[in-house]
Amino acid sequence: MGSSKGTSAHSRTSLLVAAPYAYSRTRRPCAECDLGVGRQLHRHVRAVPAEVVRVLAAVLAALTSWRCPPGAVDDGELLVSELVTNAVVHTADTTVALTVAHLGNRLLIEVTDSSPVRPALRAPGPEDEQGRGMQLVEAVASAWGSRREPGRGKTTWCTLALDGGDTARPGR
Repeated sequence: MGSSKGTSAHSRTSLLVAAPYAYSRTRRPCAECDLGVGRQLHRHVRAVPAEVVRVLAAVLAALTSWRCPPGAVDDGELLVSELVTNAVVHTADTTVALTVAHLGNRLLIEVTDSSPVRPALRAPGPEDEQGRGMQLVEAVASAWGSRREPGRGKTTWCTLALDGGDTARPGR
């Protein structure tokens, strides 16, 4: 992990909380893994529903160690759950990537998968068991959207205000 020179015990703990768990430490899926700089969590998650619970535990630990307000921790977990679940359901790959970054008074959550299909708000009927995830993201996030990634796939992102402000929802 490198030298801890100049880091406090709290920041070393934050770095440990954000360390990867779903893959071997000797083989990193990308250059961002094990980054451990500032307040960022970056994980590659196996594209199976059971992994959503595991990644939520890591997100809870990170948001708590970053001293996010309790309501923002709950909202952040909800947003990560919805975006990661959508990616797991819709990707053809074996993994999806999650990045959560604490940037000033907001969280940035990004989930990258191999599907070229961008998310959209749906209007599910009362009997439909799926289709409400992006409605939850729309209701909770300060903003959200998606972008195509070079080569293939997309990243779906959202922001969450930590100070209770920033409720404007710019166009996607």
